[in-house]
Amino acid sequence: MTRIIGGRAPRGDTGGMKATEILIREHDLILRGIRVLEAMARLANTATAVPADDARAIIEFIRKFADGCHHAKEEGVLFPAMEASGIPNQGGPIGMMLMEHEQGRAAVRKMDDAVSAFGTGPAALEAFSQAAFEYTTLLSNHIFKENNVLFRMADQVIPTAQDAVMVAAYDEHEAKASASGAYQCYHAMVEGLEKTYAV
Repeated sequence: MTRIIGGRAPRGDTGGMKATEILIREHDLILRGIRVLEAMARLANTATAVPADDARAIIEFIRKFADGCHHAKEEGVLFPAMEASGIPNQGGPIGMMLMEHEQGRAAVRKMDDAVSAFGTGPAALEAFSQAAFEYTTLLSNHIFKENNVLFRMADQVIPTAQDAVMVAAYDEHEAKASASGAYQCYHAMVEGLEKTYAV
Protein backbone atom coordinates (compact mmCIF):
# COMPACT_ATOMS: atom_id res chain seq x y z
CA MET A 1 0.00 0.00 0.00
CA THR A 2 2.80 2.38 0.84
CA ARG A 3 5.49 3.74 -1.44
CA ILE A 4 8.39 5.07 0.60
CA ILE A 5 11.41 3.39 -0.97
CA GLY A 6 13.75 5.43 -3.09
CA GLY A 7 14.27 9.20 -3.25
CA ARG A 8 14.05 11.73 -0.45
CA ALA A 9 10.64 13.30 -0.10
CA PRO A 10 10.48 16.84 1.28
CA ARG A 11 10.21 17.12 5.04
CA GLY A 12 7.00 19.09 4.67
CA ASP A 13 6.23 21.45 7.51
CA THR A 14 9.12 20.46 9.82
CA GLY A 15 11.32 23.39 8.75
CA GLY A 16 12.53 25.20 11.86
CA MET A 17 10.96 22.66 14.22
CA LYS A 18 12.89 21.44 17.24
CA ALA A 19 13.84 17.78 17.49
CA THR A 20 11.21 17.13 20.14
CA GLU A 21 8.57 19.06 18.18
CA ILE A 22 9.10 16.75 15.21
CA LEU A 23 8.52 13.75 17.48
CA ILE A 24 5.36 15.35 18.89
CA ARG A 25 4.05 15.92 15.37
CA GLU A 26 4.69 12.25 14.64
CA HIS A 27 2.89 11.35 17.88
CA ASP A 28 -0.16 13.20 16.60
CA LEU A 29 -0.26 10.97 13.52
CA ILE A 30 0.37 7.84 15.59
CA LEU A 31 -2.57 8.75 17.84
CA ARG A 32 -4.77 9.08 14.77
CA GLY A 33 -3.68 5.59 13.71
CA ILE A 34 -4.43 4.33 17.21
CA ARG A 35 -8.00 5.65 16.97
CA VAL A 36 -8.43 3.73 13.70
CA LEU A 37 -7.08 0.59 15.38
CA GLU A 38 -9.50 1.10 18.29
CA ALA A 39 -12.40 1.27 15.82
CA MET A 40 -11.26 -2.01 14.28
CA ALA A 41 -10.88 -3.57 17.72
CA ARG A 42 -14.43 -2.56 18.70
CA LEU A 43 -15.78 -4.24 15.56
CA ALA A 44 -13.75 -7.38 16.19
CA ASN A 45 -14.92 -7.40 19.81
CA THR A 46 -18.51 -7.77 18.60
CA ALA A 47 -17.48 -10.61 16.26
CA THR A 48 -17.84 -8.29 13.27
CA ALA A 49 -15.37 -9.16 10.54
CA VAL A 50 -12.54 -6.69 9.98
CA PRO A 51 -11.06 -6.77 6.46
CA ALA A 52 -7.65 -8.41 6.73
CA ASP A 53 -6.17 -5.87 4.31
CA ASP A 54 -7.22 -3.00 6.59
CA ALA A 55 -5.81 -4.72 9.65
CA ARG A 56 -2.55 -5.42 7.81
CA ALA A 57 -2.40 -1.78 6.71
CA ILE A 58 -2.60 -0.47 10.27
CA ILE A 59 -0.04 -3.05 11.40
CA GLU A 60 2.24 -1.84 8.61
CA PHE A 61 1.74 1.73 9.78
CA ILE A 62 2.71 0.75 13.32
CA ARG A 63 5.72 -1.33 12.31
CA LYS A 64 7.15 0.92 9.64
CA PHE A 65 6.21 4.36 10.90
CA ALA A 66 5.47 4.25 14.64
CA ASP A 67 8.25 1.77 15.37
CA GLY A 68 10.62 1.61 12.41
CA CYS A 69 10.74 5.37 11.88
CA HIS A 70 9.53 7.17 15.02
CA HIS A 71 10.78 4.86 17.77
CA ALA A 72 14.03 4.44 15.86
CA LYS A 73 14.60 8.20 16.11
CA GLU A 74 13.97 8.10 19.83
CA GLU A 75 16.17 5.07 20.45
CA GLY A 76 18.93 6.08 18.05
CA VAL A 77 19.03 9.86 18.51
CA LEU A 78 16.96 11.36 21.34
CA PHE A 79 17.67 8.86 24.10
CA PRO A 80 21.47 8.81 23.50
CA ALA A 81 21.47 12.63 23.49
CA MET A 82 19.64 12.62 26.83
CA GLU A 83 22.08 10.09 28.25
CA ALA A 84 25.01 12.22 27.07
CA SER A 85 23.39 15.13 28.92
CA GLY A 86 23.21 13.22 32.20
CA ILE A 87 19.87 11.33 32.14
CA PRO A 88 20.53 7.67 33.03
CA ASN A 89 19.23 4.90 30.80
CA GLN A 90 18.61 2.37 33.56
CA GLY A 91 16.18 3.00 36.39
CA GLY A 92 14.79 6.18 34.87
CA PRO A 93 12.33 7.44 32.26
CA ILE A 94 14.46 6.34 29.28
CA GLY A 95 14.53 2.75 30.52
CA MET A 96 10.76 2.83 31.04
CA MET A 97 10.17 4.11 27.50
CA LEU A 98 12.43 1.41 26.03
CA MET A 99 10.55 -1.27 27.96
CA GLU A 100 7.24 0.05 26.66
CA HIS A 101 8.57 0.03 23.09
CA GLU A 102 9.25 -3.69 23.52
CA GLN A 103 5.81 -4.28 25.04
CA GLY A 104 4.27 -2.55 22.03
CA ARG A 105 6.22 -4.76 19.63
CA ALA A 106 4.97 -7.85 21.46
CA ALA A 107 1.36 -6.66 21.14
CA VAL A 108 1.84 -6.03 17.42
CA ARG A 109 3.16 -9.56 16.95
CA LYS A 110 0.00 -10.88 18.61
CA MET A 111 -2.15 -8.73 16.32
CA ASP A 112 -0.27 -10.00 13.29
CA ASP A 113 -0.73 -13.63 14.36
CA ALA A 114 -4.46 -13.03 14.85
CA VAL A 115 -4.88 -11.43 11.42
CA SER A 116 -3.17 -14.44 9.85
CA ALA A 117 -5.99 -16.55 11.30
CA PHE A 118 -8.85 -14.30 10.12
CA GLY A 119 -11.59 -16.35 8.54
CA THR A 120 -11.00 -19.40 10.71
CA GLY A 121 -13.53 -18.47 13.39
CA PRO A 122 -14.36 -15.96 16.13
CA ALA A 123 -11.25 -16.76 18.17
CA ALA A 124 -9.04 -14.88 15.71
CA LEU A 125 -11.21 -11.75 15.94
CA GLU A 126 -11.17 -11.97 19.72
CA ALA A 127 -7.39 -12.34 19.78
CA PHE A 128 -7.00 -9.37 17.44
CA SER A 129 -9.32 -7.24 19.55
CA GLN A 130 -7.49 -8.07 22.78
CA ALA A 131 -4.05 -7.37 21.31
CA ALA A 132 -5.24 -4.19 19.62
CA PHE A 133 -6.73 -2.80 22.83
CA GLU A 134 -3.54 -3.76 24.66
CA TYR A 135 -1.50 -1.80 22.12
CA THR A 136 -3.75 1.26 21.98
CA THR A 137 -3.88 1.57 25.77
CA LEU A 138 -0.11 1.17 26.06
CA LEU A 139 0.75 3.62 23.30
CA SER A 140 -1.75 6.26 24.36
CA ASN A 141 -0.27 6.33 27.86
CA HIS A 142 3.26 6.08 26.48
CA ILE A 143 2.80 9.10 24.21
CA PHE A 144 1.27 11.14 27.03
CA LYS A 145 4.32 10.45 29.22
CA GLU A 146 6.75 11.31 26.44
CA ASN A 147 4.97 14.52 25.42
CA ASN A 148 4.45 15.80 28.95
CA VAL A 149 7.48 14.49 30.83
CA LEU A 150 10.28 13.02 28.76
CA PHE A 151 10.40 15.59 25.97
CA ARG A 152 10.23 18.48 28.42
CA MET A 153 13.13 16.92 30.29
CA ALA A 154 15.02 16.57 26.99
CA ASP A 155 14.45 20.22 26.14
CA GLN A 156 15.87 21.21 29.51
CA VAL A 157 19.06 19.11 29.46
CA ILE A 158 20.09 18.84 25.80
CA PRO A 159 22.09 21.91 24.65
CA THR A 160 20.25 24.06 22.12
CA ALA A 161 23.21 23.80 19.76
CA GLN A 162 22.66 20.03 19.60
CA ASP A 163 19.15 20.36 18.20
CA ALA A 164 20.10 20.84 14.54
CA VAL A 165 22.44 17.85 14.80
CA MET A 166 19.58 15.72 16.09
CA VAL A 167 17.20 16.81 13.33
CA ALA A 168 19.85 15.90 10.73
CA ALA A 169 20.27 12.54 12.45
CA TYR A 170 16.52 11.95 12.14
CA ASP A 171 16.88 12.39 8.38
CA GLU A 172 19.75 9.90 8.33
CA HIS A 173 17.67 7.36 10.24
CA GLU A 174 14.82 7.71 7.75
CA ALA A 175 17.22 7.31 4.83
CA LYS A 176 18.80 4.17 6.31
CA ALA A 177 15.36 2.67 6.89
CA SER A 178 14.29 3.54 3.31
CA ALA A 179 11.61 5.63 5.01
CA SER A 180 12.27 9.09 3.63
CA GLY A 181 8.93 10.86 3.31
CA ALA A 182 7.31 8.33 5.64
CA TYR A 183 5.24 10.97 7.42
CA GLN A 184 3.57 12.15 4.22
CA CYS A 185 3.03 8.60 2.99
CA TYR A 186 1.48 7.29 6.19
CA HIS A 187 -0.53 10.45 6.74
CA ALA A 188 -2.38 9.58 3.52
CA MET A 189 -2.83 5.96 4.62
CA VAL A 190 -4.26 6.92 8.02
CA GLU A 191 -6.51 9.55 6.47
CA GLY A 192 -8.02 6.95 4.16
CA LEU A 193 -8.63 4.51 7.02
CA GLU A 194 -10.19 7.28 9.12
CA LYS A 195 -12.80 7.75 6.41
CA THR A 196 -13.43 4.02 6.15
CA TYR A 197 -13.96 3.61 9.90
CA ALA A 198 -15.63 7.01 10.49
CA VAL A 199 -12.97 8.05 12.98
